[in-house]
Amino acid sequence: MKFDRFNDPDLPTKIVDRIDQIVGLVRNRTTKPLVVVIRGIVFGLMALIGALFIGVVLLIALVRGLHSLFDLWWSREVAVWFTYFLLAALFGFVGAVLLRRRQPRNRT
Repeated sequence: MKFDRFNDPDLPTKIVDRIDQIVGLVRNRTTKPLVVVIRGIVFGLMALIGALFIGVVLLIALVRGLHSLFDLWWSREVAVWFTYFLLAALFGFVGAVLLRRRQPRNRT
């Protein structure tokens, strides 16, 4: 008895399964890593924008809270100016500390 693969009733199923394997292999090697990278970029940007928004809102709340706190002892004008002075000194100090800790570039 001679084997004839064109008379095999499972031939269409085997061909479709083989094509599906090849397409799956190509997808796993090309599309999936690209999707993972793009998702990382998108979610990273969303987290960065959210953190920036929360930081700005917290800074506004800090300024308003200090205004209200210093209003208890001084007039509104003095409280506002003292708040600005205090925050400028704080940010200046933090900036100076960060600049001091940076690594110098090698110049050749």
